[in-house]
Amino acid sequence: MPKAKSGVPKEQAGGQGPGRRKKRVARLERTLEKVAAAQDKRTAQLERLQARAAELAARLAALRAPEAAASDGLASGAVGEGTPAQPSTEPVRRAYCMHDKRMVAIHDPELVVLRNGRRAVAGTCGDCGTHVVAIVGGPAIAMDGQGAPVEAS
Repeated sequence: MPKAKSGVPKEQAGGQGPGRRKKRVARLERTLEKVAAAQDKRTAQLERLQARAAELAARLAALRAPEAAASDGLASGAVGEGTPAQPSTEPVRRAYCMHDKRMVAIHDPELVVLRNGRRAVAGTCGDCGTHVVAIVGGPAIAMDGQGAPVEAS
């Protein structure tokens, strides 16, 4: 029989008396309730994430549908009256959308000059309509004090 520090058996020293046992049971029940609540919370989060993943998969499939249709037309070699499909010679400009937090194609692009003289392409995000800007490579344009480009002489 295990003994307490005083040399008296634990049962007699109050090691697992009825009062302590009730407290321990109550503490374990509270812990179990907390674990169950956390499990319910995580289950709800998982369900929301699965719904979001399904929504994003549907959006991705919708975005890829025109690409698949275009590639099917290109593979068959005919579009409309038997003319071969011509890919656009204009490169698709992409910019980071701060709202969607991803790279998107720039719709309605236009060439602009920033205040520091850098050239950029500005337009709108195709998904959310937010204004997006992509800096174009190349040397900066010299600017006068008014912020207008200076003609090279």
